[in-house]
Amino acid sequence: MRKAAAVSLLVLALLPLPRLLPLAATLPEGLPSMQHWEKITGDAELTNPRLRVQYEFYVNPVRPGLYELIRYRVTLPEGSAGADDYPALEKLQWQAGLKDLRRFECGPGAEPASPCRWRELVQGSAEYHREMPVILWLYGLHRRLLAEREQASGSP
Repeated sequence: MRKAAAVSLLVLALLPLPRLLPLAATLPEGLPSMQHWEKITGDAELTNPRLRVQYEFYVNPVRPGLYELIRYRVTLPEGSAGADDYPALEKLQWQAGLKDLRRFECGPGAEPASPCRWRELVQGSAEYHREMPVILWLYGLHRRLLAEREQASGSP
């Protein structure tokens, strides 16, 4: 039984991740212009669990201590546990105001020419709450990647 489990884990570890897709060219309606905002990008391919993550954090110069807008996509290998439950759709969180936190998901578009269609996740819904641990994990990953980059460059 253990041998079968080990083989299954090895097979999942060897499954290729789908190719890296660019984040959507359009954003949900109603978002502010981010033309002069600081943009922080990152991506990583992790082995345990096996996944790829892409993200962009945006800092509004009027609110410098806050990632006001976050875009991200988590991609699991096709056929792996959780891939069907958490599809590789782009997500977006916007801190629109002090007590106004909005989340969106970019699902398949109605036509081949439109790569995705944004829809707002209903506040208080299970899918809205499902993103909180993902976003907190993403903050931690970003911090770890920054620390690794600084360590590799010899910066204090």
